[in-house]
This record gives sequence, C-alpha cells and structure tokens, in this order.
Amino acid sequence: MTTIYLTRHGETEWNLAHRFQGKLDSPLTDKGKQQAEWLSERLRDIEFNAIYASCSGRALDTAKIIRGNRQMPIVTKEELMEIGLGEWEGREIKGIEDDGDQNYHYFWHEPHLYQPSRG
Repeated sequence: MTTIYLTRHGETEWNLAHRFQGKLDSPLTDKGKQQAEWLSERLRDIEFNAIYASCSGRALDTAKIIRGNRQMPIVTKEELMEIGLGEWEGREIKGIEDDGDQNYHYFWHEPHLYQPSRG
C-alpha cells in the first residue's frame, strides 16, 4: 500500500503581511522554518522513497528542512505550484476585499467561478 503525506509550506513573510502569494514567492519566516522542523521531527521515523515539492522557494525550503539528513531526492514539479493569482499577487488581502471585486467572493466562497485577472 502506498501512503502519501501532504503538507503545506511553513509560514512566509507574505503570510504575516496578509498578502496573496500565488506563483510569486515569499521567504519562510523563522516561525515557518520552525514549523518545518517540527514536522520533520514528527515524521522522523517514517521511511519515505521521495519528497515531491513545487518549484517555489517556500515549498522547496520546507521540503529540505523536512528531509533533514535523509538520503532521498526532492523531486520538484511545476504541477504542484500554487495557482497564478495575476494582479492579486503580492497585494494585501484586505485591499482586494475593499475593492469590492466579485472575484474576491468567488475565490473564498465559490472557487469554481473564480477567474483571476492576468493569472
């Protein structure tokens, strides 16, 4: 039987600033690195064949911390990248909400209707 562990990157600078990231990158905070260390410790007795991560720096840095001293590849996959948020990337979430853009509602409540501008 194959077991897949799915995880998210640690906290980033833009998470703290309440900014949309999308395909743009933001570095892990010290807390984000610590979160990855905690997860690495929690998974220390699990034998993995490989780690798959998106190409984004935040995901790859998280994967490297989780891998620790294990001798296994980290396979980067473009297909694991976050969706492109177009004009929203790097912007504060509150500012987009205040714009009254219907897409904001769709993004959070009806994602099947969300259509990013330039994303």
